[in-house]
Amino acid sequence: MPSISHSLIHSMENTATQSARIRPPWHVERNGIETFITNEEGWRIAEIVHAHTFVPDNPEEHAAALLLAASPDLRQASQELYDRLQEYLDVSDDELIAQGHEGLVEAMDAIEAAWRKADGTVPEQHHEQAA
Repeated sequence: MPSISHSLIHSMENTATQSARIRPPWHVERNGIETFITNEEGWRIAEIVHAHTFVPDNPEEHAAALLLAASPDLRQASQELYDRLQEYLDVSDDELIAQGHEGLVEAMDAIEAAWRKADGTVPEQHHEQAA
């Protein structure tokens, strides 16, 4: 399984504060056995490093690179969907659960957890425990 080494990536919510070098869109660039994630100007955002082999056409490596390159788009699209759902539903989690939509609440909680993992943050109710 290839490992991914990357430069410090700031929260994707606020592109105004991001370094111009890591601002999306990102692309996969291959150079022989090397695979990189680059921005529009060709700056390297990340490099896929071979853990055990140097196989130029490793499908696992390529899949990891594609997923990493798509991460800013996935983050933005999931935030947009989440926001539109919140506006449409306009009810609390407790009300959704009472209406039998516990699965929707769990799915939205999972999206929030994935964002926190990507952003390196913790849930608000856990701030005191993390300190």
